Amino acid sequence: MKKDQIPHGFPTIDMGPQLKVVERTRTATMLCAASGNPDPEIFWFKDFLPVDISSTNGRIKQLRSGGTPIRGALQIENSEESDQGKYECVAVNSAGTRYSAPANLYVRGKIPLDPDPLPFRSPPPMLKSSHSADALPLWILQ
Repeated sequence: MKKDQIPHGFPTIDMGPQLKVVERTRTATMLCAASGNPDPEIFWFKDFLPVDISSTNGRIKQLRSGGTPIRGALQIENSEESDQGKYECVAVNSAGTRYSAPANLYVRGKIPLDPDPLPFRSPPPMLKSSHSADALPLWILQ
């Protein structure tokens, strides 16, 4: 459809979701802002399927209060690997439907603060010989 054929009031995506990386168990927020006349309602798709907010026990919700771009944002609390995917917001009003460009959400495992590839090991116990002042590791005597 050419630009001059778009109906008056047709939705416009003013801000679509952006690539996001979040640690598992953290909150991820995907932003979306849309305009049109009348004001469009915003819906979300993940991997080309509608996001079913009612089946997530409140873990995933669409923010409906506040100003743009918060009003249409998708908030995912306590994120898990299954939340990873390609997200799109969709703006719908009586003049039409507009899809945002897709954006990937990646959920990664937590990274330890002090990664240590080798666990600490204490030195082997030493055995003192009564015949010598030298100490020998016990494993040598076994």
